[in-house]
Amino acid sequence: MPGEYLILSSRYSQKMIYDRLIPDIEKNCTEYGVYCQRAYEVWKNNILPPNSMYCCHSYAEYAIPIGEEYDKVALIKDFELIPNSIQDCHAKVICFFTAYKTQPNDTASEGHREISLIQFVPQIPQIIYDELYEVTKSDISAPYPAEILLFKSKDIENVIANWENSFFERIKGAGNKNELRV
Repeated sequence: MPGEYLILSSRYSQKMIYDRLIPDIEKNCTEYGVYCQRAYEVWKNNILPPNSMYCCHSYAEYAIPIGEEYDKVALIKDFELIPNSIQDCHAKVICFFTAYKTQPNDTASEGHREISLIQFVPQIPQIIYDELYEVTKSDISAPYPAEILLFKSKDIENVIANWENSFFERIKGAGNKNELRV
């Protein structure tokens, strides 16, 4: 199952995006130089496209490229996939952002929890608003009540059948759930 999913752990409020996140990204690009020119150009042309949101995503098991698309969404609670929550959706990763000195990157860095800009067509699924923790202040280390899994329909049987043996399951033993967050 590696490489076939992305786990969203929280979403940024509009106020945080405009007051903190975008200014920080611009400052870091100016102060430290642009880390990835291609990703920077993509981001500058899509700072906040329609039906999109900035999300924190969980630890990436592999380097997911920008432009990756998913067509299913599901709820995760207490490390358990909720099978009856699976819904159709179309989600595309517009850009990823580095964890250190936040700025655009063309992949989700393997082994890191970072920020991503995700666009949903035709709209953001209601389950994301209902279940995903909204970041409204700088401290994003709060425990998250739920996470959202984005994956591809071609992998639905594999996702459901192998969830307990998946990468996400392997990190369950890493300790307190809060220790696994950004």
